[in-house]
This record gives sequence, structure tokens and C-alpha cells, in this order.
Amino acid sequence: MSSHETTGKERLWTWFSLSYASFLILPHSGIHQMPDEWQNRMAQLLDEWDEAAKNQPDLEFIVQGRKDGKLCQIPEWITNYRHPDRAAWNHFFGRAEHCTYPSCNCPFDLGPDNQCLRGLPNPEQVVR
Repeated sequence: MSSHETTGKERLWTWFSLSYASFLILPHSGIHQMPDEWQNRMAQLLDEWDEAAKNQPDLEFIVQGRKDGKLCQIPEWITNYRHPDRAAWNHFFGRAEHCTYPSCNCPFDLGPDNQCLRGLPNPEQVVR
């Protein structure tokens, strides 16, 4: 193995950095903003986890937000998975500020009145 290649174990370990974190937390709303193929791979990995973890403890976990070392409310755009703020998520992921349909290769078609279903402003009326 070359010095630039790492094992899966090493790559995964780096996700926890040098912290003492025991969990990796991904927001429900955010993972549904990823491409469908990515979501499918993630679901497959989670299915493998469930199949391998035969004796999971009967526990519930609570996620709390902290900013500058103090507890804070988690913004609604992160927690609202039923009605995601697509513009906020697009900003989070560094995506285009304006709809570029059809050149965006978006997994969605345009919605009613040619509105971008990712919530991006349409700089000009798009003709289908």
C-alpha cells in the first residue's frame, strides 16, 4: 500500500478526528438532500449494520446543539425533515445559488409554475 492509500479503518477513524466523540451524527433532512444513488448506498450500509449488530442495547439517544461551548437550539432548517428548507440545504452543501435546470442534472423535474424543487430562485423563466 502506498503512503497515500489508507485502509477503510483509517479513513473511518479520521471522521472522528482527534476528538473523544462516540457517535457520528447526520441530520435526517440533510441526508435526503443527497443524490438518490448516495441515499441508496447509505441505506445498504445501514442495513448491513443492523444485520451485523445482533444485540443492540435498548437505549434512546438525545442530540443537543452547542455553540461556543453553550447549549443552543438546533435551527429548524436542520431538524425539519418533513418540510426541508431547500435553499438552506443548498447553501450548506455549497450548491448553486440559482436554479440552472436543465443543465444541473437535478434528480427532480421542475415543479408547478417552473419552480425549482430544490428551492433555488429561478433567475429567468425556464422553458420546457
